[in-house]
Amino acid sequence: MNWIYDNQRIRKVFVYAPNWVGDHVMAFPFYLTLRELFPRASLVLCGRNWISSLYPSGVFEEIVTLDRAKNLSQTKLNELKNQKIDLAFTLSPSFRSALLLYQIQSEYRIGYPGQFRKLLLRLPPKMGGRRIPAYNNTEHRALSYLRLLTPWFDNSMTGEDYLQLFRGPLKNKNLVSLSAETISIKPKSLVICPGSVAESKIWPIDYVLQIIQIALAKDSPFKNVVLVGSKIEAPFASYLIDTLEPALQKRVQNLTTKTDLSQLVDIIEKSSAVLANDSGISHLTSLTTTGLVSFQGMGRKEETLPLNARKIVHHAHLPCSPCMKKKCPRTDKPLECLTSILPAQVWESLKEISR
Repeated sequence: MNWIYDNQRIRKVFVYAPNWVGDHVMAFPFYLTLRELFPRASLVLCGRNWISSLYPSGVFEEIVTLDRAKNLSQTKLNELKNQKIDLAFTLSPSFRSALLLYQIQSEYRIGYPGQFRKLLLRLPPKMGGRRIPAYNNTEHRALSYLRLLTPWFDNSMTGEDYLQLFRGPLKNKNLVSLSAETISIKPKSLVICPGSVAESKIWPIDYVLQIIQIALAKDSPFKNVVLVGSKIEAPFASYLIDTLEPALQKRVQNLTTKTDLSQLVDIIEKSSAVLANDSGISHLTSLTTTGLVSFQGMGRKEETLPLNARKIVHHAHLPCSPCMKKKCPRTDKPLECLTSILPAQVWESLKEISR
């Protein structure tokens, strides 16, 4: 047997994390399985600077963050080369990530081909049925990440087995929180993330406004609303608050741009429910026990649905969906996949999923 298939002999493993928060969260089962398969190895996680605030505990010995240009310094590259890495995985589809694996001179460089990076990768030799299958966009991305570990699986286990073993709420169990300061929210809060990186993923903001008004009504199961997100969501949050009447404004907490990822997970865990577009925050809920209400339109739900056990995801099931476009290509009824999902439907889901 080739030494690379002896899990006990693997001493150093490098992982280039996905570039997006949602993909990073979907990679948690991969990270935890990696630790299970290579108990003697020192594991290094590399990615954008926000990964330093969110990763599973007890898995990685070192966290390496990229600069703003998504590069490592020459000093750090040399340091990694000198560590003689046995296995390096890229969970990002980018050419840049495969190039970095090549630059650190890992013995084997593992990832899915594409973006002209096949020559930069070096997969382990095939051994019977122990081979990495081709990427399959009709199965969940968390499972596709796990498939990269197929040659090292226990003989009695499959990717599906490892996914079931290591999915589910990790808050207070396997989640590292490096934030020195937690952020308090009021009881019975509905957390809302009103934006997304793609225009075609954003449920109409005036629909969100209606949800807030209903949520703060007298007979609602919610007493307060918390708005969260990055600088992308900040303008949406400002619009929502400014449009509300003053009495309701006092019951809305605007935390956009004010949290790191671990603080966000803590806020979500404390809340009664989460309403979010197809975004990183919708995936963060899968690390908690809090219910999620979300939407799918332009994306493939089979590939990127949040891993939550408690979720209701609205889908209009239109012929044009999924279009995989960041901007809706339709001119007759733009964003019909989202505009056709009415606030009344979403409100019923929030009442059902709240705690």
